Amino acid sequence: HGAEWRGKKVGSIGNMGCFSFQASKNITCGEGGIIITDDEDLAKKCYSYHHIGRGQGRPFYEHEVLGWNYRMSEFQGALLLAQFERFEEQFEKREKNANYLTKKLGEIQGIELPKDDPRVRRAYYIYIFKYKENQFAGGGISKEKFIKALRAEGIPCNSIATIPLYKNPLFIEKNFVSKDSELFRFYYEKVDYTKIKCEEAERLYKEGIWFFHSLLLGEKEDMDDIIEAINKIEKNKKELEDVKD
Repeated sequence: HGAEWRGKKVGSIGNMGCFSFQASKNITCGEGGIIITDDEDLAKKCYSYHHIGRGQGRPFYEHEVLGWNYRMSEFQGALLLAQFERFEEQFEKREKNANYLTKKLGEIQGIELPKDDPRVRRAYYIYIFKYKENQFAGGGISKEKFIKALRAEGIPCNSIATIPLYKNPLFIEKNFVSKDSELFRFYYEKVDYTKIKCEEAERLYKEGIWFFHSLLLGEKEDMDDIIEAINKIEKNKKELEDVKD
């Protein structure tokens, strides 16, 4: 939420934009999402699909298409609208703290950060960095051990999801289309996901660690606690080497 590409809000790129309001997101009402568009015809179609097929401004029991009940409650809408009053302030705070973390973490050998791109303004849903096991503290501390040690210091962190998207059963077994359809036969013949390997993506899964965006809503002292915890792990490498993963 709030991210930009070349000064343009990401939700306004293309014909439609989609945002999630699930519990972990920067703006949340527990579950749900929104579709935005400046195309009136598309907006009417979306309205109908999410409102059990009813048409906007049409009789209540008239159904134009096969739709579903994806309607957000007024209570959820009220929760969301109230958050926009503080959204810009929180966005800027996340950005400021992320920049500070990036500067400090960049001074630690074995921590690799994403390269800055002047065309992009990040929303920092999560703050990601790569952990280089062989470079951090001279090597010897696995990523799993590093994460456990960081958590033990009171710093919540997680490894990036365990497998790349294309290794999910959805793609391996082609469960996204009917196995009797022409589309399945096309994918069966053209794309074998068991043979796909994106080396950079898989490397990121092995090295990537992330902080949840809520950490970036803390104060500068909280960012210093993160840096201090990582420095402590680095200094106590020998003790950690003997600890089982």
